[in-house]
Amino acid sequence: MRRANQLCLTAGQGFGIGCNQRGRRLRAVLECSIVRSQKEIGGGLFHLEITLPSSFPVPDPGQFLHVRITEGREFLLRRPFSISDFRQRKGEAVASIIYSVRGLGTSVLLRKKKGESLDIIGPLGNGFKIEKATVHLLVAGGRGIAPLLFLGRRMREKGIVPVYLYGTKTWDSSLFETIFEGKASKLTVGEAKQLGRINVRAKVGMGSLVLVSTEDRREGFKGKVTELFLSLLKSKVLDSQTIAIYSCGPTEMVRKIARISVDSNLPCQVSLEERFLCGIGLCMGCSIPVKEGGLKVNRRVCSDGPVFRAHSVCF
Repeated sequence: MRRANQLCLTAGQGFGIGCNQRGRRLRAVLECSIVRSQKEIGGGLFHLEITLPSSFPVPDPGQFLHVRITEGREFLLRRPFSISDFRQRKGEAVASIIYSVRGLGTSVLLRKKKGESLDIIGPLGNGFKIEKATVHLLVAGGRGIAPLLFLGRRMREKGIVPVYLYGTKTWDSSLFETIFEGKASKLTVGEAKQLGRINVRAKVGMGSLVLVSTEDRREGFKGKVTELFLSLLKSKVLDSQTIAIYSCGPTEMVRKIARISVDSNLPCQVSLEERFLCGIGLCMGCSIPVKEGGLKVNRRVCSDGPVFRAHSVCF
């Protein structure tokens, strides 16, 4: 029997990890997954697909997998990765993550081959909730696109056309085609006027709409995605619409998107990045201050988040 490094569980066994501040009972599963494929997709990002038993719990967009990199003692702590896609197929489930190599752990993960095993715990955390709105803006930077891709697919399944604002340092057409699976239409800010005419029920076949910003100013909007977001709001092309915003990416980017959204009185959900130790809310190592009922309290990003309402986070 295989055991998790901190939890005494056999593979496939579920366990409760208490309730978060939303009163939701959290439950996850320890599983031995099998690497299905791994490839570089451009922009310094890699796509890893793993096979899981069909009984694996269906995750919400924004939840994550806690991955044990190796069996040895070299990596005692698991690494968290947002789920970028999840599909149930005949007799199995397939989950995907998108990551960049940032240290020794992800360097080892990159060497994983098809057929090798990965010990995971998941799905963990609290994810995004789809708001009632006519335009849904999904604002991402770099690998922060991962949970928003999953969210966008859930939206399309409900007949909603997601509108991505995606910021990168430089343009990579192969990355664009890969992550959006050829089902996206790239727009300029000028062309975004058509957002006000989207009938979300009639236009499901068009997939997603994407506005790209590049920091090297070679493609799309010339500048940062935060500037693109602010430019779109100031253009007033969305004034007649009800807007909902969802964001994930580098901390400073998310902080600015949250601040602009709150100042504009727009509903916004943000997925936060913190270093996780246990990943299940026991150690309190990832706690952040949030506002609740006029008070400032500490909440755990791993179990109370990683998705929070922007107006509640004390950035």
